[in-house]
Amino acid sequence: MLIRFIIYAILSFNTIAASNIIIKNYDNKIVNFPLSSYVDKNMSENIHTIKNKKFNKILKNPFSIAYCEGTTWLHFSLENRSNKSYVYIYFTEAYFQTVNLYEHIEKNITLHKNGISSHLSSNEIKNKNPLFKIDLKEGEIKDIYIQINAKLPKFGAVEIYTNKELLNQEKSLINNQYMFYFGGLFIIIVFNIFLLFKLKEAIYGYYVGYTFSYLIFIASLTSYTIEVGLKNWYYQFYAITPLVMAFLLLFTNEILNVKKYSSKLTQLFYFFVFICLILVVLILIDISKWYFLITIVSTIIFAILFLTSLYIWREGDSDAKLYFIALSIYLITMVLFTAMANGWIENNTISRYLFLYSSFFEIIFFSLMLANRFDKINTEKLKIQESLISLKSKNEEILENEVKNRTAELINTKEELIKLNNTLELRVKESISKIREKEKILKEQSKLAQMGEMISMIAHQWRQPLGAISSAVFGIQTKIATNKYDLNKSKDQEEFMRFLEKKHISINDYVQFLSTTIDDFRNFFKPDKSKEHIDITLPITRALHIVQTSLENKGITITFEFETNQILPLYQNEMMQVILNIIKNSEDNFNERNILNPQINIITREEDDFYVISICDNGKGIDDEILPKIFEPYFSTKDTKNGTGLGLYMSKIIIEEHNNGTLKVINTPTGVCFDIIFYKNNYFATL
Repeated sequence: MLIRFIIYAILSFNTIAASNIIIKNYDNKIVNFPLSSYVDKNMSENIHTIKNKKFNKILKNPFSIAYCEGTTWLHFSLENRSNKSYVYIYFTEAYFQTVNLYEHIEKNITLHKNGISSHLSSNEIKNKNPLFKIDLKEGEIKDIYIQINAKLPKFGAVEIYTNKELLNQEKSLINNQYMFYFGGLFIIIVFNIFLLFKLKEAIYGYYVGYTFSYLIFIASLTSYTIEVGLKNWYYQFYAITPLVMAFLLLFTNEILNVKKYSSKLTQLFYFFVFICLILVVLILIDISKWYFLITIVSTIIFAILFLTSLYIWREGDSDAKLYFIALSIYLITMVLFTAMANGWIENNTISRYLFLYSSFFEIIFFSLMLANRFDKINTEKLKIQESLISLKSKNEEILENEVKNRTAELINTKEELIKLNNTLELRVKESISKIREKEKILKEQSKLAQMGEMISMIAHQWRQPLGAISSAVFGIQTKIATNKYDLNKSKDQEEFMRFLEKKHISINDYVQFLSTTIDDFRNFFKPDKSKEHIDITLPITRALHIVQTSLENKGITITFEFETNQILPLYQNEMMQVILNIIKNSEDNFNERNILNPQINIITREEDDFYVISICDNGKGIDDEILPKIFEPYFSTKDTKNGTGLGLYMSKIIIEEHNNGTLKVINTPTGVCFDIIFYKNNYFATL
């Protein structure tokens, strides 16, 4: 028990002694003194309750507490054994949300407020970092309690100055160092912006983004954003941290040409760029909740960059070696800073500030890599130019020889061309004559083919009236043979004459129908001498008059919708030939496919720029493979007995070359549609 008491007494004495600072005449600056600390996790303590608490944890100064919930209280006492009447207490870091300093002497308590949450103008001493002036008479002892809150890990140093001039000099020295740092980065940024606009390569944009965002990060970390009047936005500026990582990923992807070695790595890079952008938003909302996630993601990204550069270096890329060296140096110092900020190692000059110098070195190194890349590109361009100049000289020599040879050939060829030109016109006329003769033969072949089909249709049309005539004659013969009428009687004579007259009228009607059919057939095959201004429905009705009965006998329904009766200059019989040919194709298709309830629908309509005749059926359409070929000569899906392959070919020539129209075909959900189109701007006059 006695040993335990002695140990406790020694520890208590050390704790009290460790927090007592004696100021002497030769002291201008006091640093590296221990601090007593107490963590108020519930943030329920105030100065009246905290001064009765035991501050039994000793912190080294500079200190690093890492991130923790609640308020941290620091305590030390000042004893003035000098002839000086005041001291300055200075915090080396400015990111604390609140820094409230309490002077306690006997029963008197004096509060000094500072920190980001207090306005700069309300501070006793206007300074970006917390700075307090404490009046301390000779021989006086004061207890100092400092209440600090922060959304980030709590690290820094408390320094005591008795010489204000020395304080200002050291602040000025630090500011000059940072101005040099910022100035160097600014020059690099401006130079690379120039290269970005000149060369228009994304890599310079990524490098500018990385350097600029890192500059903002350092400005926030060193509290210069407070000095330029952005105190209220201090924590929001830390959203730049994941943006630094995003730009570094994009820059690395380009400078190391990662896609060349692994497309999956490039995809991984872009994935983490997306994660970083999400983190930017989250940090803007609340940095305290997402601080550790930034650390985790940054650690993963640095590991990926480290391994990627090592992999590409091993693949033989010399730039990857330089990148690996620069990144390694920066990573070592950044690990030290992160470990210090999280309280894993002591806060000292190396762990706190070395990463600033290594980051500047890294950025300069990356800039040199870009310059080296630019030099390589220019060297390659020069080599290409030299090779092109050499190639140009060789080509000029070859070209000169070629020109000589060609000139000789041209002289010989010129005489041959003169001879050819003399006979060319005659050859062209002969060729045109042969083409027209072939076209005429094809047209005749097509018409002869249709003639056979037409004769078959006429036979269908004649069968019923001939049967009716035969029936009428047979009726007359039967009446006479059976002596149904007594011709000696006047009454029977009159009745017989009425019977004969009725049969005569019936026979005459049937004969007229047969005659009309013959006339239609003869007119159809009579060649058109010139165009006629006709109603576009006329060739349709005339064609239907020839074939309608035959089609109806085969169970084919024909419907028509004439929405326009426009008058156009056309070859009437040729138009009938086209319409009949399309109808005949539909009829053959119905037979081949055994279509139930076959239908043909003929429509005329007017659009904004053209008139159209649509002939559609429900025959299930034309196979997509052969649809583009149906207008080719001699192409037929029928056997050699039933098809010549000239019908649709001649139809297209008749419509497009003879009648200034267009013939198109499209499949529909139920069948096929042939559209005969007449564009309005092709016809300068209508009746």
